[in-house]
Amino acid sequence: MKLNYREKVILSVLLVIVIGVLGFFLLIKPKNEDIKTHDATRTETQQKWDEIYSRISQIPNLQDSIKTTVSDSKTVTDHFIAVDKLDNPRKIDQYMQKYANDCDVKISTLAVGDLSETPISYYYEAPKGARSLMVAADINGDMQAKLAEENKESNYVAARSTGSALAAQYGVTVSGSKENIWKFMKQIEDDPKTMIINSVAISNYDFTDDLSDEQLEKFSEAKEKGEEFKVAEGEEPGTSTVSFVITLYSLYEMPEANTK
Repeated sequence: MKLNYREKVILSVLLVIVIGVLGFFLLIKPKNEDIKTHDATRTETQQKWDEIYSRISQIPNLQDSIKTTVSDSKTVTDHFIAVDKLDNPRKIDQYMQKYANDCDVKISTLAVGDLSETPISYYYEAPKGARSLMVAADINGDMQAKLAEENKESNYVAARSTGSALAAQYGVTVSGSKENIWKFMKQIEDDPKTMIINSVAISNYDFTDDLSDEQLEKFSEAKEKGEEFKVAEGEEPGTSTVSFVITLYSLYEMPEANTK
């Protein structure tokens, strides 16, 4: 069958339309969907990258913060005894022996506890109980305001949560002269490391142990007269036995952080 010119033109137009429609559905539309999918993936990936880059940019500040924290912790731990000096009773005894040696007191009995964790409370002065009567009679509120101002620091400290530290108790009985016993206590008190004398029990407050009969007689005479007994030059002073309970505190030192 022969087609005339008009039919050929129509057929050509229809063929172009069919090819165009098929091209759109078979090629252009899938590619367009791929482009939309890729755009969404690119947007999501860019968001993740921006988030990661933001975190990366914070690393220098985080490194500085970690270094500051470690440095600050060392400032605190420097006031405490190193853990490796207190991690067993033998080391505790060795650590404390130097105080007895320096002060020339003799240790007679010793009891050392193991290192354990203990809370450390803040020291503060509690409000006086008798003041409650004053507050009750304070109809204008002036006294209450005054007390609140006086106790604001104590109230602030009392409200703070307490921290914990490692602690070991050192019970020791020593003998020595009054001067040396006082020196022993003073040296522990003034030591830059954290130690607290919890209790002191003195067996002889007159420190007359080891005095000769002649010295004891002179001591009794001085006491009757209300005078101070003084040991003559070249004579050994009297002694007494004193029992102490001392708590030694330690903190674990934070290691250097690997921030590289």
